[in-house]
Amino acid sequence: MGQAFAFPLPVGWAAFQALHYHSTTATATATSATTTRSNPDTTTTTTFRRLNLGVALASLWLAAASAWSPYFAFGYDLYSTPLKIGASTTHLATAVLSLAVFFWRSTPLIVAPTSSGSFRSDTIRTIRDAIKRLLWNVVGTNPKSPVHMTEDDLLNQRQDGGSHMARMYATCSMGLLWFTILPVISPYPLATIPTILGKRLSRPASAFTFLASIMTYCLKDSTNRDNDPHDSDHDDTSRDHDHDRDCSLLHASRKTMFQMIRTGLATGSAFHLVLLALKIIGVDGGGLLLPGNGLWEVYPAMVAVPFAAASSMLLHGLICYVTTCRSPHKEESTGV
Repeated sequence: MGQAFAFPLPVGWAAFQALHYHSTTATATATSATTTRSNPDTTTTTTFRRLNLGVALASLWLAAASAWSPYFAFGYDLYSTPLKIGASTTHLATAVLSLAVFFWRSTPLIVAPTSSGSFRSDTIRTIRDAIKRLLWNVVGTNPKSPVHMTEDDLLNQRQDGGSHMARMYATCSMGLLWFTILPVISPYPLATIPTILGKRLSRPASAFTFLASIMTYCLKDSTNRDNDPHDSDHDDTSRDHDHDRDCSLLHASRKTMFQMIRTGLATGSAFHLVLLALKIIGVDGGGLLLPGNGLWEVYPAMVAVPFAAASSMLLHGLICYVTTCRSPHKEESTGV
């Protein structure tokens, strides 16, 4: 049972904690006319929307997994009818609330929509740009040739490819997204990776892997913004005492919100890795170090797909590293 709580609980707690913190502090920081006029904190607002969307989609997946568990658990009917109704209703209500907040906020997720574009085209463009920027971060370059790059393209390359931290966050986000899809499309035993929860819970637990992918993308985007030389935080002109005070409040809010996200990801990944290490060592009746065949008898699915299991462990190790190390650029001043 420990594996079922090791990663999902810290990640889910951190997401709701960050949402609650932003909800309770946004009004206080937004009441300042100076802040709203000269330095609007779009980073935390955009992160707030992304987290709400991630929670909504994860909740919808969990609601469906609760209501129709045989389709998600290789034919096992896991819950009684009252529990199905209660769990599905709770997850569905969470999804509705998160979607309501998501659509209520007007800040674009990736790029500002064009005035002439339809909602559908803007949504497709948003998803396309998110994937493209993730790939830029992972490889550290722009897919266009230098001859055809615009000034914005060159700026994006400096932002995305120039940040070592952003590349690591992007790799984590892409890896988690892949491990979200893997259990859904794969047969047993590959479907049990990365959660190692067996046939019954591995596919429903993909909701938390997806939520973690959204959270690491938020950290990647925040790192990109810190490396943007056109960021308003770098402009030292026309500053007064009120402006500096308001910026300090915004930076403190950002620091707390993103620290919550990093702490949740680091804690969940660390617990996940510790439990996997104990299983491999052989605390459940034997393994690679302790005598016995418990590793092969209790966890046959993990042993049957060693490459996928090792890849998952490497990814969680990278998440632990990148969420606990300090940014060499602006983390001291901006708290991101």
